[in-house]
Amino acid sequence: MAWLPPPPPRPPPGPGGGRAGAHAAGGGRGREPRETLQIGRTHGVHAEPTTFGLKLAGWAFELARGRERVARALEGMRVGKLSGAVGTYAATDPELERLACERLGLEPGPTPTPNLPRRLLYTSPSPP
Repeated sequence: MAWLPPPPPRPPPGPGGGRAGAHAAGGGRGREPRETLQIGRTHGVHAEPTTFGLKLAGWAFELARGRERVARALEGMRVGKLSGAVGTYAATDPELERLACERLGLEPGPTPTPNLPRRLLYTSPSPP
């Protein structure tokens, strides 16, 4: 096995750390190496030349789109239901459902059902 030098130390994440730091670090660094050439790849094969700055900018925009998608998905999943085993409110009052959902930061389901329709759980509201 060939000897390799240790990798350089990792720079600290950008302001805020975490996902926000990754976005800030990637977005800000996209301008620094905009002239640094690198081999472009398509389907794992060398292709046209590109720049490292363009690659970083693409990652930054993808992170931003991902954050927006996660935020929309989380907003779409804030639905609760306490209408009973078969969804008739036979053992509970609709007001109890409203109060419990309000306290948990949820919206009551649009109709009383024994379970929430998957379309409510797995679809997100339309982007603004």
